[in-house]
Amino acid sequence: MVALPIKYQINVQDYYRIGRSQLFSEAARMELIEGEIVRMVPIGCGHAGHVICLTSLFNPIATEKKAFISVQNSIRLDDYSEPVPDLVLLKPRPDFYKKCHPRPEDVYLIVEVSDTTIYFDRNVKRRLYARHNIPEFWIVDLHQKAIEIYRKPGPGGYQESFIPTSEETFSPLSFPELVLTMNDIFG
Repeated sequence: MVALPIKYQINVQDYYRIGRSQLFSEAARMELIEGEIVRMVPIGCGHAGHVICLTSLFNPIATEKKAFISVQNSIRLDDYSEPVPDLVLLKPRPDFYKKCHPRPEDVYLIVEVSDTTIYFDRNVKRRLYARHNIPEFWIVDLHQKAIEIYRKPGPGGYQESFIPTSEETFSPLSFPELVLTMNDIFG
């Protein structure tokens, strides 16, 4: 008989208990993905600059109080997943999510900026976000200077995807009035 190793899945409560125990340094950037603690890669200049650029581009939506912009903060998908996306457009709430992290039903759009994490974002996070009915997910691929846009989530993944060309305009599904170009992001 062959015995395979068994992974121990932790839930969000265990994850926070481990965090409070100071097992990891305070500088360690981590997220919980399907019961596993995943160490996040340090943020480089290009990555940080694109997050700042995107935040600036989405700012009119926040100024008009149509959405909150959450930058590199947790969202609680379920009891076993609490990722830390680069940018999230959230439904406004009077408490500003001070009492709990946003849940899938609070999310309009998640954006991951990818330089070293493209495989993980495409193959793990995309499926995870679709399974939890995140209505729209973008990957900003810094190496290819491309944006992958995923919509219409379902248990089998996103049903619609496209990559805008340099000549096309695109908008977040929930905010069609915000018209963007590739040059806005990569120019």
